[in-house]
Amino acid sequence: MAELTINEAAAALHLAPDTIRRRILRGELQARQDVRGRYLVEVDVEPPAPVSEDSALLASELEAAKALLEEVRHSRDGLEEALAAARQGEAELRRLLSQAMRALPAGPETPEEQPPTPTAPKRRWRWPWGR
Repeated sequence: MAELTINEAAAALHLAPDTIRRRILRGELQARQDVRGRYLVEVDVEPPAPVSEDSALLASELEAAKALLEEVRHSRDGLEEALAAARQGEAELRRLLSQAMRALPAGPETPEEQPPTPTAPKRRWRWPWGR
């Protein structure tokens, strides 16, 4: 038998600490107070339960998920590098386009030389109630 604090006993027995206190008061669990005033509960600590097939399956699925996560992270890193290279290429293309636009001959400078812009005929506003 091991002597554990109330919180440790609750964790070992998978119960709430208040349940441990109630069981001490009812006499279902043996406890004593130490020099600090804490209750030490006498508990039979059972060995951990054997690993079941379900938990072994979950462990293998967890390992597979971890491997997949690592693969996705590696893929993400490669995509981030490709995106950075694409952005750098886009910046270079913008720079070249800007240079080419400056090298083009200037268009007509006076309004008379520019072709007329078609405009829609203006509509006169009317009162909706017949004025």
